[in-house]
Amino acid sequence: MLVKILNKIKAFYYFYFSSKIKLYKYKNFNEYKKIQIAANLKKENQVWATEKSLENISKMLRKKIPAIKSGLCHGVRNGTEIKLFQKFLGKNTHILGTEISHTAKKYPNVMQWDFHKLKKQWVGKFDFVYSNAFDHAYDPELCIRNWISCLQPKGLCVIEWSRNNAENNSTDPFGASLRGLKLLFKKNAKIDSILFINEKNIKRFLFFLRKK
Repeated sequence: MLVKILNKIKAFYYFYFSSKIKLYKYKNFNEYKKIQIAANLKKENQVWATEKSLENISKMLRKKIPAIKSGLCHGVRNGTEIKLFQKFLGKNTHILGTEISHTAKKYPNVMQWDFHKLKKQWVGKFDFVYSNAFDHAYDPELCIRNWISCLQPKGLCVIEWSRNNAENNSTDPFGASLRGLKLLFKKNAKIDSILFINEKNIKRFLFFLRKK
């Protein structure tokens, strides 16, 4: 019992007060892609995003960007995020999703794509970029730089994070404490605001980032 309590205290301290980040090292990109696709096939019907979190994000986006026309969602698996954003932002808002697995082809407005990469035609195009799959990044700084570059001048990049994302493994290669994540974001972007949601015993932190 004492060991469990100490471990909980240690985990709490690490997430809220440490500035550490953790990164799993792959042999090469092919290993990363293989592991990510295998995980996707197992969890294809599991959805991390919730209506409550995306409704709150949508409200914040509408407040800061009144005339939203487009969004880019990374790591969407079965495209649930796309459907929810269109529900809350309106069907006229064009939402494009990416997913590294070949299963992307099964879902509307989802393309098979490694979210570390950048399409030239995406630069400066989107009103917002969203992901709850940032913990799947093997190079988090590259991701943020590329995602931020896709924003129009007043656009926002929204990253969803929780204590579940503090640890890492071969499937979720990037783990970070809250402070560590903030330091990484500040290095590559400007933190506009942070929204906190407590839902189903999961504390979700929604980071709204802008171009520097």
